[in-house]
Amino acid sequence: MLKTRVVLLTALALTLSGCAFGRKVDYSALAPQMTVPSGTSVAVAVSDERPYVLSGKKENTFVGVTRGGFYNPFDMNTVSKKPLAIDLQQSVLGALAKSNIQAVAVPYQTGFKADSASQRLLVLNVKEWKTDTYGRTRFDYNLNASVIDENGKVIGSKSATNSGAIDNFQHAGQAALDQVLASPEIVGALKR
Repeated sequence: MLKTRVVLLTALALTLSGCAFGRKVDYSALAPQMTVPSGTSVAVAVSDERPYVLSGKKENTFVGVTRGGFYNPFDMNTVSKKPLAIDLQQSVLGALAKSNIQAVAVPYQTGFKADSASQRLLVLNVKEWKTDTYGRTRFDYNLNASVIDENGKVIGSKSATNSGAIDNFQHAGQAALDQVLASPEIVGALKR
């Protein structure tokens, strides 16, 4: 009798939560379309500036919510259990590697610059990046990419922001990165 109650209560809890519990998303292997001359060396830094992460209300692994049957939210996090900034940095490094670009990850810090005249510093600022799923999924993002030279001068910059329905987390994430990283402003600055 007790086993039956436990099974029924577990099934009821899963039904009410909509099986939303514990969902994770992999943003570490996105492949933004970056074509840059192979002679360019690039250092890549990503800054997570989402207000709810900076305030400590959400962990830096947070990527959105999925809602249960009563619209109750359950946090979604990165599959890697690493900060979203690290996952996005890995995506950018992977995209550059596919173009045979020598690229290295660097930690974000304010006021920094490329190491030499033969290197460019690519900084991705993530001001918003989250999904909200209840039947359909909405993806909100606000990104800014900048290319900085050895003097600390911004030589190219591109921003993108959007909020809308999506069908696939990875495709939507890649499209968001493409808007800033594959833009003529960023690619042109990396070519200098």
